[in-house]
Amino acid sequence: MNRGGVRPVRNAVGAMLEIRSRLGEEFTRRLTRWRNAAVAIVQAALAAGLSWLVAVHLVDHRAPFFAPVAAVVCLGITLGQRLRRVIELIVGVRLGVGVGDLLISAIGTGPWQIALVVALAMSVAVLLDGGAVITVQSAVSAILMVTRYLPGDTSGLNRLVDGLIGGVTGLVVVGVFPRSACPGSVVVAGTGTRGASSYGHKEGTKTMNWLINALTKLGLLNEDLDYHLIRASMVLLFLFFGYQKWFEYEAQVLIPYISNGPLISWMYPMFGIRGASWFLGVSEWSSAVLLFLGFWYKRLGILGALGSCGAFLGTVTIIPFMPDGWAASAGGFPAMAGNVPFLMKDVVLFAVSVYLLKQDVARVSGSAPETELVLEAAGLKVTR
Repeated sequence: MNRGGVRPVRNAVGAMLEIRSRLGEEFTRRLTRWRNAAVAIVQAALAAGLSWLVAVHLVDHRAPFFAPVAAVVCLGITLGQRLRRVIELIVGVRLGVGVGDLLISAIGTGPWQIALVVALAMSVAVLLDGGAVITVQSAVSAILMVTRYLPGDTSGLNRLVDGLIGGVTGLVVVGVFPRSACPGSVVVAGTGTRGASSYGHKEGTKTMNWLINALTKLGLLNEDLDYHLIRASMVLLFLFFGYQKWFEYEAQVLIPYISNGPLISWMYPMFGIRGASWFLGVSEWSSAVLLFLGFWYKRLGILGALGSCGAFLGTVTIIPFMPDGWAASAGGFPAMAGNVPFLMKDVVLFAVSVYLLKQDVARVSGSAPETELVLEAAGLKVTR
């Protein structure tokens, strides 16, 4: 009797141990699968969130639902086809939106209208020799146009822009994070092999190499490209800034800035409100002219860069003294408020001015014959 009672207990314990072992193996396998797909999951989540952020806060779309969808779809496609598929997504959206726009204003919305618009949109995509992505997206876009249509609605254009934002965001994310397996390879990753991770790494490397090669072909590495581009942008900036200073509205806008600037507040007692604005206008246009001439005469470029440094040093020093510059409701510094966010750009512009100054000084000091030519052109005799 005792032996007969012990055997079932042993069998039950053995079964429980076997179940426990199998559960442990299954959990380990699934955890390994998740680990292999973790970077892809983060990649897709990041692309979706960033595309929504760009569409809402930069493009001002209220509900850019297609931006994150396009971003995730882009990531789920084989690397070599991503750019082509992004273009196909946009084309498909445009087809669906176009067919929907042409018909729903005349035939209205309803079940047979949806069927008709989808059939026509997909037919146009097929006749244009579009791939599967174009055909499917044209149908989806047509459905959304019919079901969400309101008279005068611009959602079709918004959806097109959202698709572009999502596709570009997906391409950027997959280029920035090279160690990634695209979501389409999650099943392969589930085998527990290291092939998916290696494949994702190779894909990301190819993407980054393609991006670098494309930028190189566009001339990004051309000698002095950044130097000339920064100089040109500063010339343009000073031209526009100087133009503003000749009008009454700008003179009034400048009052809180000049009044609280430790390095520029002296202008009001000396020139008055309008006079101070005119003085700044002359100074900024002078800097623009000198910086422009700096393309050919580096010595004049030095003078322009010095004026630029002085201008932005004067505005940056306003920041600590600007009233109500830090939001008390957010705990004060560093939560910017009022006029301080506008002034923060001058921190970057001051650094840009220092960069131009350094570049011009280096070029002048390293080219004595050129300096002598400039002096001779000015009518000054060079003595050795």
